[in-house]
Amino acid sequence: MLAVEAWAVSVNLSVLLFLTSIFSFLHWNFFRYNSWLSLIDRFCASLAFIYVFVRGGGWVHYKLAFLAIIAFICGNSALFARDWDKHLCYHAIFRYCSFWMILNFCRQIEYYEIILFSCVYIGHQNCMTLWLIDEINHMSNGGYPKPANKKG
Repeated sequence: MLAVEAWAVSVNLSVLLFLTSIFSFLHWNFFRYNSWLSLIDRFCASLAFIYVFVRGGGWVHYKLAFLAIIAFICGNSALFARDWDKHLCYHAIFRYCSFWMILNFCRQIEYYEIILFSCVYIGHQNCMTLWLIDEINHMSNGGYPKPANKKG
């Protein structure tokens, strides 16, 4: 019975992470603030985070979860204050902590992986920032992100 339960957890988490990856990719490819892709992306990511948070354990797990939740709260307060640069920074920290929490849930992490995956993550964040630089500059100059289903 234990092997079946472990298999079910693995399949459930794989499906959640796959859906999160697909909708995150689609959301950022067709970026519109509060679009249906954005909402589905947030929903899938939230489900994956909650699933791992509830099923995980250990001090590293809860420390990473705590840091992710603090970054999420700070990011939302920056979003409401229309401080887009801080929001983007806190969002990156939230994703970084969530990534390590999920990886730690799946298996033991080696030290070299922390360095390797951190470098890859920082590179990914830089690419995403460059991809969205026009949108970020528009928001930093007092504009809002483009609303869903609106032109201009």
